[in-house]
Amino acid sequence: MNMLNRAASAALVFTLLVPLGCRTYGGYGSVDANNEQLRAVAQSFVASASAAERDADRLAAISGLNARYVNAFRAVATQHADAAARIAGELEEDASFGYRGASRKLGAVVSEQRQFSDQYQSILRAIIDDSGMPSAERTARYQVVPASYFRAAHRTITVDDVIQAAGQR
Repeated sequence: MNMLNRAASAALVFTLLVPLGCRTYGGYGSVDANNEQLRAVAQSFVASASAAERDADRLAAISGLNARYVNAFRAVATQHADAAARIAGELEEDASFGYRGASRKLGAVVSEQRQFSDQYQSILRAIIDDSGMPSAERTARYQVVPASYFRAAHRTITVDDVIQAAGQR
């Protein structure tokens, strides 16, 4: 009977603890820290959107550049600006998120920023590849490079690189 009582007590404790769960995420002050980090990331997102619009204007000023690339870059910059305005509006509307809400929103903003960055990179890489501009990636016909060397193909291309390459044509 003693063994049955002990098993019933353990089952009761287990039954109560499992549905309640172990809420160990987010210690004291972590909600405020998460909200602060979310605001900082959102501000950098807005700043990168305005920088992308300036870069689109700089690309449009390059003579001989295919207009479809400039239009594609400008379209992505417009989407980026719209997303930045939406995110800023959401943060103003609901100033304080809980720990989970702030974590989810932070992850969403970071992944959206990465998505836009990848789109910009693909357009800039296509500009350099399709227009025959000289590139840092094609400086020599043969290069001896260690196997673990970080390749230039994975290097981030900026609008300054495209402008510089256009000047070398």
